[in-house]
Amino acid sequence: MKEKEYTESYEWKTIMLEFLLSILLLSLVSTITTLTKEENIFQWTECLSIGVSAFLIVFIGLHENRKVFQNTVKEYEEINLLKKISLVLLIPIIIYILYVIPLSNSILFGQLNDCIFDFAFNFIRYFCFSGIVSYELYMCGLLFYNEITEFLSVQNIKK
Repeated sequence: MKEKEYTESYEWKTIMLEFLLSILLLSLVSTITTLTKEENIFQWTECLSIGVSAFLIVFIGLHENRKVFQNTVKEYEEINLLKKISLVLLIPIIIYILYVIPLSNSILFGQLNDCIFDFAFNFIRYFCFSGIVSYELYMCGLLFYNEITEFLSVQNIKK
């Protein structure tokens, strides 16, 4: 099965649906838990746990189909360096913009204690940042997949 056929298949759509639902639901839960706390502050550790959970869902789902996964690793290795660098540089800009917008809004309009505003921005932050974290982990997994499998095969031979 080729890469394009796989991305149009039911398996791929199921993996992506599970990925988006996991980020959506975990972001909603994290937002509600921060809303119930007195401070109502965005938590980076919660965001990291959501991103890791979503990464594991996608990575394990793709790893089940070994042939497609190997093709994905090869295609990622063929991407030129400029595109990889642009992806790496674009992500901190997105994080900076999403993190600074609520701060600048409170500076411009005074100290806003609007719960709905905080709830909405915390949800957007959790959803976007955890998606970015899972994407970065996925790219690292693709980059180091060959090294990890070689290390594990050497460890199995020693046993």
